[in-house]
Amino acid sequence: MAPSTIAISFETALLLLGVCLAVYAIELLFFWSKNRRQLHQQQLLLQEQSRLRNDVELLGLRLAAQEAQLRLISASSDHVAADDAEISGRSPYAQAIRLVHEGAGVEEIQRNCGLARGEAELIVALYRSEGKT
Repeated sequence: MAPSTIAISFETALLLLGVCLAVYAIELLFFWSKNRRQLHQQQLLLQEQSRLRNDVELLGLRLAAQEAQLRLISASSDHVAADDAEISGRSPYAQAIRLVHEGAGVEEIQRNCGLARGEAELIVALYRSEGKT
């Protein structure tokens, strides 16, 4: 048996070569376009990552500032509470005035401060209107 041979003309070979090159070129363009889109997406992701990193740093700074402010307020309130305790320990009248500002009535002031009813009524009359304005 003789081997069979396929004979193609030169023009057919050139045509097949042209089709192969065209397919290769289209495939190359497709991959180039896809690669370009991926690079663009990667750049966008890197920008977003950088923006998020900056936001996190800013939030960290804000948190530190808020913590410092809270410590100052806490220290200030401790001083106020200490001063208030010192004043209330020394003067039943100062304690009565503070209670009036908090909305206490005559009987409560009498009980807590040990004042006579007339004294408690006078303090309420004098300082209740001051606390409302």
